[in-house]
Amino acid sequence: DAEKLRAALDNLDLGDGPSPAANGRHADQSDPTAPANSAQEEAAPIDLAKLGRILGNDDKAILISMLQLFNTEFPKLYSALQASVTERDSEAVRKCAHSSKGAAANAAAAALSALLLEIEQNAHLGNWDDIEAHTGAIAVEFDRVLEFCARLEL
Repeated sequence: DAEKLRAALDNLDLGDGPSPAANGRHADQSDPTAPANSAQEEAAPIDLAKLGRILGNDDKAILISMLQLFNTEFPKLYSALQASVTERDSEAVRKCAHSSKGAAANAAAAALSALLLEIEQNAHLGNWDDIEAHTGAIAVEFDRVLEFCARLEL
């Protein structure tokens, strides 16, 4: 529900003030005494502040709309990438990875975009083992994106 997401986004730091990681803690840590570099601290799969900068607007409705579009369209791009990997078509893999990388970057999904860059580069070299490993990692990272958005009730 868009209203719940708006409320959740209203409570998030979009980079205008002190970081939620202030005082050595990440906002999502359940143990405030845990060290800042603990395994619990992990970058969010979507950087909402960066997304606002990319869009040139941090209006909550616009951020919501972009994330909804990305979550709808990315699975289609990923499916095309998987098919290209199955066919071992390095040029198609490169093109699919490039398009998917751009979509992820425009949604401020840096880790997802980085994985796709690896696939794009490996497609030039024909490194199929690496391509397949990164393709699996993309599914895991996109699941993180979906979970992040679900926590926002997107």
